[in-house]
Amino acid sequence: MVAQEGSIFKYHRKERNITLTDIASHTSVSITKISDFENGKCQLASEVLEELYQFLGISYVYDSKRIQRFYSLFYLFYRNIFYQDDYEAPYRELESMKPYIVATTYYPHFLLAEFVYHVFERIPYEFENTIETIELLLDYLDDNQKQIYFDSAGVYYKNQMNIKQALACFDKASIYGYAPATAMMLYHKGSLLDMNNELTKALECLKQARTYFLEQINIKRILLSSGAIANIYRRLGFYEDAIHLTELCIPHMKVFDLKGNILVAYNNITWSYLLMKDYDASVRYAYQTLELAQYDVKSYFFLAYAYAHKNDDKKARDIIRLAKQYAKQYGTTSYMKAMVSAYHTILSDQKPLDTKVK
Repeated sequence: MVAQEGSIFKYHRKERNITLTDIASHTSVSITKISDFENGKCQLASEVLEELYQFLGISYVYDSKRIQRFYSLFYLFYRNIFYQDDYEAPYRELESMKPYIVATTYYPHFLLAEFVYHVFERIPYEFENTIETIELLLDYLDDNQKQIYFDSAGVYYKNQMNIKQALACFDKASIYGYAPATAMMLYHKGSLLDMNNELTKALECLKQARTYFLEQINIKRILLSSGAIANIYRRLGFYEDAIHLTELCIPHMKVFDLKGNILVAYNNITWSYLLMKDYDASVRYAYQTLELAQYDVKSYFFLAYAYAHKNDDKKARDIIRLAKQYAKQYGTTSYMKAMVSAYHTILSDQKPLDTKVK
């Protein structure tokens, strides 16, 4: 512990480009004493540490009760991310405790919590600098915390579309055995492999993740992983399996009031039926989606597509015009806007559908 406390001080000193000579020249502590402390050869009294940290511009306040509270909050924070509960509140309290943590051996834990929060919220942040710092201080973390770190770093690189670096982080996370972090790592790795069109490997990871989530009785994550599995089934052409699995999830999504997930599920089922050329079923599900979200542009696009293939060109044209109108007014991806615009052009042509350029 002595060495760890000294090493934390050494980190802060070097981070600020302050030499031992600088400190010794402006405090009552000798170079030898500071060096011995940094290298774990001695302890320093609280009043001496306060003087040294004051020179660095850091308040030294050691409060054991606050540290215990911090540690409890850290696990509550990650537990809530894992179970998709409110993690904003514990994070904000963790953030408020930074002055009591920065000069302790729990500072790397604070950096980890800060890093994880910004990764999952996708908020602009000095990610690369924090990654460098955490890896310098990695030995202060327990194995399960290291696993959480490598998984979160993998998610960061996944969001950056740096597939090679993300997979390297997930591989590092996989050497540890903390079940919640393993479940998350497998889920995130499966999502990455799905993005990279490695569908068989992605399916294997996601099924393993779902097994871990089942063991943890993590219903929300079970639903998410099942939805991701269904999406891969659809991409592999197993439309009926995709529809069946998604339909099994919807009642549970309703219990948790996961409106956004339900919308995605309905749209995915609609798309599966379109791919199966069951246009009546796709129309039915598209309208169910619109009961939940009146201006869901994707559903209007699907409806227009289905009605066009049911040879109801007038209805298809009316609906695609609505889709184009709503795409301008409401949050719609550029890809979906382009699809709607292109299909609007196709349907505006009075030629029979089967003679038009698809």
